[in-house]
Amino acid sequence: MIDSLPLQLSENRLRHAAIEFFESDEGLKYIRDIHLTLFQTWTCQVMGLTNKDIRAQVKNRVRATPELVARYRRATREAQIIQAQVVMANTMVLYQGESSPALVVVASGPGAYEAMTVAGPALAEAHFGVPSNMQQEQLAEMIEDETYTFGKRRRLPSWLVGDVEAYAADLWVPGAAAHEDGLRSNILPCFAEPGLNGLTFAIPAQLVNEARVKRVAVPPPVPR
Repeated sequence: MIDSLPLQLSENRLRHAAIEFFESDEGLKYIRDIHLTLFQTWTCQVMGLTNKDIRAQVKNRVRATPELVARYRRATREAQIIQAQVVMANTMVLYQGESSPALVVVASGPGAYEAMTVAGPALAEAHFGVPSNMQQEQLAEMIEDETYTFGKRRRLPSWLVGDVEAYAADLWVPGAAAHEDGLRSNILPCFAEPGLNGLTFAIPAQLVNEARVKRVAVPPPVPR
């Protein structure tokens, strides 16, 4: 059972570390893990002449253009840091920490965390269980297509999240955002832009670990 408790993070420390990281060569490598390089794009196009699944890679993962790299870097300065709820993930990242896709719930604004903690389990139950009412059927239909597509978001209904702007979002999780033995929590710190076409990307685990707030032990009161 993976932990679902909220992470205690210093957002200021995390944002500054992320800005520095994504301006570096390591950050560029991280972005290219999510997307395709120019060489990979060409390879997929050639091999895709006879294999439609490989051809779909170009459309679904998108090439890491300079404009897209700039968007990631801008988001580290402007986008909200959230603790996205993992609904389901490919077994490669879930258990082995290898780059692969996941479905997460993202939200922004007041009540965002509460909305995500409600919507995550509701979507998982609707997908993996047998829908018992129209609302669960609506959720199951919303996420039944498990094909990863970069940038894909589905707006969650108000009966589930109220007035909060919340989405079920496709997310490519680089191995560096997990651990060697996979995801240790159903909480995944991410940068998330608002809106249906907003960018979502997981924050490297090393940066998250360094931004954790250390809990200081409080000594017991002196007996009188």
